[in-house]
Amino acid sequence: MLCGTLALNNIPSVTAHHKAVSDRAGETITITLPDYNLPNNFGSFELIPPRLSDNQSMTPSVSEIVDTIILDEFDEAVNFIKMDIGGMED
Repeated sequence: MLCGTLALNNIPSVTAHHKAVSDRAGETITITLPDYNLPNNFGSFELIPPRLSDNQSMTPSVSEIVDTIILDEFDEAVNFIKMDIGGMED
């Protein structure tokens, strides 16, 4: 969704990295994506089964494997990082 938004708004100066920030680099995590054809609150999508959100009835779709990185080893100049970690602090 982020890459599509960047393309539609002609923002070439932003690079989206398909990575998961973790305390361990070089591992992978499997993310089960929701069915985007069904109505839901995709802005509050969670990587673990929802406990307190309104996504408890979200219908899963396909799974995707994502590599992990740690920020200390990120090898690019970074001016801004936005992370949405609500509910994933544990």
